[in-house]
Amino acid sequence: MGIFFSATMAGLLLSNKLAPIALEIGSWRKGFVWLGMGLMFLSVLLFLFIQKEPRKETNETIFGGVTTVFKVKNVVIMAFVGFTYIWLVLAFATWANRYMGSIGIEVADASSVMSWYSISALVGTFLGGWAVDAFKLNRRYFVVVMFILMVVTTFVFAKQTTVMGLSLVAALYGFVSYLPNSNLTTLVVYYAGDQYAGTAVGGINFIWQFGAVLSPTIAGAVFEFTGSFNSVWIMLVALPLLGIVSLFSLRSQEQATI
Repeated sequence: MGIFFSATMAGLLLSNKLAPIALEIGSWRKGFVWLGMGLMFLSVLLFLFIQKEPRKETNETIFGGVTTVFKVKNVVIMAFVGFTYIWLVLAFATWANRYMGSIGIEVADASSVMSWYSISALVGTFLGGWAVDAFKLNRRYFVVVMFILMVVTTFVFAKQTTVMGLSLVAALYGFVSYLPNSNLTTLVVYYAGDQYAGTAVGGINFIWQFGAVLSPTIAGAVFEFTGSFNSVWIMLVALPLLGIVSLFSLRSQEQATI
């Protein structure tokens, strides 16, 4: 999971680096054409070299599978926990840029700060899954500790006023905040069971992404009402704190059953 999700982060980082170069060479249209050609080439490689997965016979319908998965208390809890995670992590980048603009940080410097965030997030995504497996850590408690560090680091970042301080804390924040990434999905797969892994991950991600939809809207409303960035940070970390409490209510042996 860590390797898989780090590839996603690497693609995001690479695209942000290559986009300005593509615009200098050509136009937006050419950039999209190049991207399309690259994806078509990749699809051919996938068809030729990826081994087909053995087909599993099942009488389960999509609604039956989803219903089965969401009858499991642990899966429902993980739906909420992941929602609180996405709520904070995906809102942070937006509000970090807004905060830096409010204290007079130039756009180029702010971009540099967020580059450090992205690079360390890539490393954290890969190492998070590996560390738990290699050192045989309790995955649930590992996520709890990372959530706590995310909350603390959010407020530390909000106290920085220099490019150096912002860069250092942003790098730490990216690393800490993406260490739980692969482990959250792994917990979902474990509690759902092998037979319902695909259904569970798809259904859970559907709920998780609402964190990215709702947090910017609510954070914007809070900022408009208070005019304070501190109130935004407090609002953003409030749900992950509830996520920590929820993690302690997981039942270690409960899984989906046929």
